Amino acid sequence: MSRTRRWGVLSVALVLLMVFTPVLAGEVYPVEGKPELTIWTTVDSDLSLFGYSSYQDAPGFQTWQEATGISATIVESADVTALLLKLATGELPDIIRGTKEFYSKGFEAMISEGLAIDLGEYLPEYAPNYWAYLQSSDNIYKSAAVDVDGELKIISFAGNFYPESSPYRNYGGVMVRKDFMEKLGIEKITTVDDLYTFLSRCKSELGVPTPLMSQNTLNEYIWNYGYFTSAFGVASAVGYQVDGTYHFGAYEKEFKDFLAFMHKLYAEGLFDPNFTVTDNSTAIAAMSNGTSAAISCLVSRFQVVLTATQDPELDLVAIPSLTANDGERAMLGFASTLSSPSAWAFVTEECKDIEAALRFLDYPFSPKGLDLANYGVEGETYTYDADGKAQLTEFVTKNPDGYAIDPILRAYGLVNWPTIHRQEFSEKRFPLQQQRDACVTWADNDHMKYMISYYSVPTELQEEYTRLWTDIDTYLREMIANFISGTEPLDNFDAFQATLKNQNIERYMEIMQLAIDPYYE
Repeated sequence: MSRTRRWGVLSVALVLLMVFTPVLAGEVYPVEGKPELTIWTTVDSDLSLFGYSSYQDAPGFQTWQEATGISATIVESADVTALLLKLATGELPDIIRGTKEFYSKGFEAMISEGLAIDLGEYLPEYAPNYWAYLQSSDNIYKSAAVDVDGELKIISFAGNFYPESSPYRNYGGVMVRKDFMEKLGIEKITTVDDLYTFLSRCKSELGVPTPLMSQNTLNEYIWNYGYFTSAFGVASAVGYQVDGTYHFGAYEKEFKDFLAFMHKLYAEGLFDPNFTVTDNSTAIAAMSNGTSAAISCLVSRFQVVLTATQDPELDLVAIPSLTANDGERAMLGFASTLSSPSAWAFVTEECKDIEAALRFLDYPFSPKGLDLANYGVEGETYTYDADGKAQLTEFVTKNPDGYAIDPILRAYGLVNWPTIHRQEFSEKRFPLQQQRDACVTWADNDHMKYMISYYSVPTELQEEYTRLWTDIDTYLREMIANFISGTEPLDNFDAFQATLKNQNIERYMEIMQLAIDPYYE
């Protein structure tokens, strides 16, 4: 089938758009006959933060089974590699929970090899809540659809949907010491010049030794999510799109200006000299004890830093993605896609009871299932107030053992399974006003205009795509670090781009253009 005809499969979904109205769970649950399912997945390390090593023992997963009347045995592998080795035995479970693209051969291979079935014909009857949600928005439908043999199809329950208008999709950005801003008389930081002035004055006037701290796993957010690059006319160091045309930031001449700015910070002692290796605990300590003043982070770090200090003056605030001039709007910031690629559930061809599998996966999209997914177990982690709204209990908000909200709800809820993150849940999940304000600040950019929300690499190009990206990614990480530290002089930027060309970056971009065409053309 021609790639230009791929939209045919969406004709019903896009014409019959409807407001998402969940089906009352009591109409079908508990399912009769006590069906049994097997689920294979990777270990969720977040469960260990609240003392659980397996979903099988987690209260949320147990409640899910009780509510649906469906027994599910979960088998967990250490990582994706271990999961793939298990799949290679030829034995298949009823359901596989993995990332959107955990199978490198592509979506067509997943279907042809039995790892997934086309769910389109089953969803309206057996998963009415999920089906209604997919039809409620063009963007939502596309976020869950994949390119299979030239058509966009639904072959899984996509994971962790966020409402389109929710600022809590924007849970990453740059956090700074607000109390330091106040001491210096600085009211705002919106441009790269503002940031440079703040960092410089923190060092010279307040004696802060490492004004811009790093956390090695989150440094890349600075350039991959446009926190600083937008100010230099590049949305991201890696892939972004402009009106459906694929771009690769590091292969554009403007990226040199961003590298020059970062090297300036490094050379003047304003950026962590150990930025490639600094770990999370070191970064948090530096922000809480005042030896640093700014850091790229996720919103949960507000709570972590504020509880790690005895300093009553310490306060934190988010700053937006930076621009070149006051009043401009940044191109990009961190934003989760409407459906996160981290938690997708595929029904395999070995599933003996497709209805039970879909009923089970549909429950977290029903009214009671959404409460379980977001708030946990009724009576333990939440109760209903007089208006019928879910309210977290003190077991969550003031845990007697000192556990934070997030790990508790991961164990008692289903936040890492396919479901919808309600906006009011996110507001409760982030208890500090600084956190809620941060998400709003970090959302204030044109991310929906430039980010790549959906893509599917054609199956016949999967192997070439993987090989090209592995080489490009390795080289890119190394060279960005070298340019920032000065190990590689910026005079060699043209040679850097020439090497990218020799690594077939332009062919990689051609493949990615094909991968985004079904969604943006």
